Amino acid sequence: MTPSIVITDPIPLWKAWARSFFKLCLVVVLCTISFYAGRYYQPGLSGSGDLAYSTQLEVDGVPQAVAIPDKPAVSAASPAPQPREADGTQPLADVLASHSLEGLQVQTLQVARNGAVPGQLNYSFELVNNGRLFEGRFEFLVLGLKDGRPEQQVITSESASDPNYRLRVARYIKMDGKLILPAGLQPQAVVLSLHETAGVRASRGMELAR
Repeated sequence: MTPSIVITDPIPLWKAWARSFFKLCLVVVLCTISFYAGRYYQPGLSGSGDLAYSTQLEVDGVPQAVAIPDKPAVSAASPAPQPREADGTQPLADVLASHSLEGLQVQTLQVARNGAVPGQLNYSFELVNNGRLFEGRFEFLVLGLKDGRPEQQVITSESASDPNYRLRVARYIKMDGKLILPAGLQPQAVVLSLHETAGVRASRGMELAR
């Protein structure tokens, strides 16, 4: 077989330079796109750097979707202990604050000095119960001064002082009565608490008018 000879025209120098420049520009563009794609579109990273994607985990050969939270879970910090007074007692505001368990609330509480009878307090309160039946007793904690020193006395009403007395509250009840104070006690605040077998279920306090 007679060999064939193919003769091609030489490429002009300007065309060769143009092709080389075009290839170089194409490489630069591709590198730039890859750089920014890797920087801004990394899998599993949002613009702020927070995890917000799902990954795959195999369990016994079966792929399982595992959701990654937007932000790492932060354990709730333990509440800071409430500051106490210089003598170690609880602040008065905390003592007088309302407390309620299982729907039983002291809705209103009124305590006033009896101007006609020194050493006596008149009280009235309303209880609202949105939970189970309350069956127990109530008592008052009177805070004040005696001989110039802080004093606390637990005092029950005339009816609640009876050992057989039981207070029952299904939904609502209103009570009133009087408290006889120990001699020399100058009351400054009163706390009503409702007790049952499990402990105190509700309480509320108030400061007395001067």
